[in-house]
Parts: sequence; structure tokens; C-alpha cells
Amino acid sequence: MAARGVTEPSSGPGPGHDGAMTGSPLPLGDLLRQLVLALGAALALANIAVLLRERRRTPEDPRPRPNKRTVFVNIVIGLVLSLWGLASIVLAR
Repeated sequence: MAARGVTEPSSGPGPGHDGAMTGSPLPLGDLLRQLVLALGAALALANIAVLLRERRRTPEDPRPRPNKRTVFVNIVIGLVLSLWGLASIVLAR
């Protein structure tokens, strides 16, 4: 018999249990959120660097010019991923 106010442990998962291990040695959810943030930031910053490098380019430079539409699309995708990762980290706390 359990003391007043103390419940006995149940044999199975309780209500609201989603089957995820709590306190697992490898926090995959947290790592995935950080990975989304890092990849988004890397994509956005790398494409911003392409735009900045293009502005300082000399006219006689033989390298091909980057497609600006692709660069801007990649910046937007990177910003969306970064915001998604940051929001996921903040909301998980």
C-alpha cells in the first residue's frame, strides 16, 4: 500500500507518453535542431559572401558570374532554415 500522496510506479507508459526515451545518452532531437540552424546559417552566409565578392570583382576577371536569382533563393532558404532551427531550439526549452 502506498503512503498518502505517493503513487506507485505503473508497469507501462502513462498518459501523454510518446515513447521517446527521456535522458537518453544521445539527444537526437536537440542535435537535429542545432543542425538545421547551422546548415541554414551556413547556406545564407555563404551566399551573402558570394554577393559581396561579386561587388568587389574587376571587369577583367575570367571567372563566370554567379546566377543572382539562385543566390537570392539560397539566401532565403538559408534564412528560413535558420529561423526554423532557432525557433525550434527556443520552443524546446
